[in-house]
Amino acid sequence: MVEEQKAPAAAPQNAPSSGKNTLILVGGAAVFAVVLALGVYKFVLAPKLTAEPQTAPEVPPGAVVFTFDQAHTTAIMPPGTTAPASLVMYKVSFLCSNAATAEIIKQNQSWFADMLRTLHSGKERAQLDDPMLSESIRKQALIKANEILKAILGQKAEQNKVLKVFHDEFYVYDQ
Repeated sequence: MVEEQKAPAAAPQNAPSSGKNTLILVGGAAVFAVVLALGVYKFVLAPKLTAEPQTAPEVPPGAVVFTFDQAHTTAIMPPGTTAPASLVMYKVSFLCSNAATAEIIKQNQSWFADMLRTLHSGKERAQLDDPMLSESIRKQALIKANEILKAILGQKAEQNKVLKVFHDEFYVYDQ
């Protein structure tokens, strides 16, 4: 009988040690969670919060925006397609160096509108899904607009320039 009494006494000694193990595991998990949260804050959130705010692009004083009316042209469809040609809808704005440049563009708007139509025309339907196409057209339009201004003004074109070209709208309408 003495042996029977000693056996149950041994079981209660294991119970507190399993409580200690559980407490150590919970404490370790809590410390790990705190270290993980501090690491996420330090390496992910803090750099984003302390980053310098992006400044808007600098527009020279006296610069004027000239906006063309919305226009459209048709896309070249792949051979064997029976669907109607897709429409390329676009609206372009020029950032002009001064009001005089905007007035010159307004007076000779047909030259610039024709140049824009030519740049937007002749594109295959598959090309129009490429996001770089819009940027390419804008860069070409900037170069050609300044060439047209130089042709109109001659040497006076140095102070009258198109600084930037924007697509206010550029999308394809599949019919």
